Amino acid sequence: MASKIIFVAKDNRKADVAITDDIACQISDVSLSTDERVVIVQSPQPVAQVQKSLPDDRREMDVFVIDTAAPPPRVLLADMDSTIIESETLDDLAAHFGIAGEIAAITERAMRGDLDFDAALTERVAMLEGLPESAITELLPRLEISHGAAELLAACKAKEMTCVLISGGFTHVTGYVADKLGFDAHHGNEFVITKQKLTGEVKQPIQDKNAKLKMLNTLVSDLDITPAEVMAVGDGANDIPMLQAAGYGVAYHAKPKVIEATDLHIVHTDLSALIYLL
Repeated sequence: MASKIIFVAKDNRKADVAITDDIACQISDVSLSTDERVVIVQSPQPVAQVQKSLPDDRREMDVFVIDTAAPPPRVLLADMDSTIIESETLDDLAAHFGIAGEIAAITERAMRGDLDFDAALTERVAMLEGLPESAITELLPRLEISHGAAELLAACKAKEMTCVLISGGFTHVTGYVADKLGFDAHHGNEFVITKQKLTGEVKQPIQDKNAKLKMLNTLVSDLDITPAEVMAVGDGANDIPMLQAAGYGVAYHAKPKVIEATDLHIVHTDLSALIYLL
């Protein structure tokens, strides 16, 4: 039942070992990573007790508490919009169509969990009726990959992990991002397109929060592993079931409901922080 506490400093700064002075639990060992970005603390106490003992002032470091007996992750299952890439692609397309404000407001409410995901997606895509498919192609080279994503994928592949991109976004984009970063597979929704223009419809069934959880369970079954060996990362309310089912469910710069529903959070750093959980 022993625990490991991992403090990761932001912006590749040198980690402040003095943070250990503020931990109110038993400590059996303290070490610094070779790049000096991470303080690793060993405690004989269980995770739940250790989490309660952590200081409120984290000194702009992200803190992960894991059971030392937990198996290392063998799968990375990642959300795309506002996680692996910086933006929400429907919002980007809306900007091209001149209706960014209307769609972005719906996106924000859906990601916070204030709106039903399926209904919000259907409403937003309907507003894009008539958008030429070429607008999606033109968008792809302008996508910004989130800080640390490429490094995380490289580290996962070096450990021969299976890496899957799953999104409530669209396969035009997931395919591009997956190829660019080296994901083994990608899954997303599909626009209905006629005569090279969006009809305003989404191909059914919609890939929602249940689809993300189903994908996790499928990977567990196909790879003959346990959910404890899955690292999942996402930011929106539709990611919660997937994050809660994974052994390493990480909320990435996430909405409040997502943070409340999970134990592992990236608030100050970037996706490269997850390398220290591998």
